[in-house]
Amino acid sequence: MKKPFFICFEGVEGSGKSTQAKLLYKFIKNNITKKVILTREPGGTAFAEKIRNILLDNKIKNSPLTEFFLLMAARNDHVVNKINYYLKKNLLLFAIDFFILHWHINIIWKEWIKTLYTTSKKKFLLIFIQILLF
Repeated sequence: MKKPFFICFEGVEGSGKSTQAKLLYKFIKNNITKKVILTREPGGTAFAEKIRNILLDNKIKNSPLTEFFLLMAARNDHVVNKINYYLKKNLLLFAIDFFILHWHINIIWKEWIKTLYTTSKKKFLLIFIQILLF
C-alpha cells in the first residue's frame, strides 16, 4: 500500500459494527493484503484492554470524571502505541468505536485528530462508516 488507510466502524451497541469490521478485515487479509490491522476502543493495546476491563467491571464503581480520565489514558495509549505505529507503516487499519464513542468531548477530539495527523508523519485517508439501526 502506498498510503495508510484508517477506517472506523461506528454505531450503537448491537448494530453489528464489530461483526462487519471483522468480516471485512478477514476478507481483505485473506484476499487482498496481509498489511491490515483490526483494533477497538476502548482497548486495542494491552494497557488499554486492562482499562477497558476495569470500566466494564460492574463491581467497580467510579465517578464519571474518573471514568473519563481512564478512557483518555486508554485512548492515548492506543493512539500512540498502536494507531500511529501502524499508520507510519502504511497499513490498512480498521477501528471499532474510535470517534463517536466519546463524541461529547468534541473539543478534545480536535486535539487528538491534530496529534494523530501530525505525529504519524504520514498523510492518511480517514473513512467513517456509521451503522444505524432503523
